Amino acid sequence: MNRPGLSVSPKLFPSAARYRALAECGIAPEKILYTAERLTNLPKSFHLSSWDPPGTASAIRLAVGFDRDAAARMLRLNEGKPDPVASWTNLTRSERKRAERLWNSALKPDELDVTTQGRPSHIDSALILYCTRVLCEASGKAKFKFRRPMGGGAPGGPMWRALVEVLPPEFKTHAETIAEIVVVTRSPQFLEWCRKLGLELASCHVAKHPATFRIAISRARRSHPLKRRRI
Repeated sequence: MNRPGLSVSPKLFPSAARYRALAECGIAPEKILYTAERLTNLPKSFHLSSWDPPGTASAIRLAVGFDRDAAARMLRLNEGKPDPVASWTNLTRSERKRAERLWNSALKPDELDVTTQGRPSHIDSALILYCTRVLCEASGKAKFKFRRPMGGGAPGGPMWRALVEVLPPEFKTHAETIAEIVVVTRSPQFLEWCRKLGLELASCHVAKHPATFRIAISRARRSHPLKRRRI
């Protein structure tokens, strides 16, 4: 496997457009091939299908059951008011309904449905985060940035073009969803959820815990005041 430090010729690179995009976002020539390999040959954790066999959800619920007090603690954590001694008996009727819905949601198979309105999404938010972190680490930048034209328009900029080049083709028609995910993963709400869940913002950690990162992104999207224009 090629490693950083080896010189890479654009002629040896499988895609000239991808090579240029990675170079333009600040990645040194000797790191481009290795970075491209990381973004093309994704960790196995991202190849696990979110479309589980029928009955998976009910089998999980049957095996785990329903812990009322644990559901109460989950509710308080979801509300941003962690309470390790919260109990079912102290919840109101409406809170119990919310706690039960939250419990059932948490026991679903690993899904990619993280849209704030609950609409099915084919964009893996953890994969977007992984790619942005790889690009940031390779280019030496702490923050993934993109921009829009004055007066609004499609996202752009060197890092955005590099991201689009490395994403699967089916992702490329969902620019606004991808931009929203990027904005949320830079938000204080997301960082707070990472802290609560014990997540570290490095590409290797995203690859190791993609399902947990999807939960953090989903929770942050629910509370983040998204704006149209972001940089």
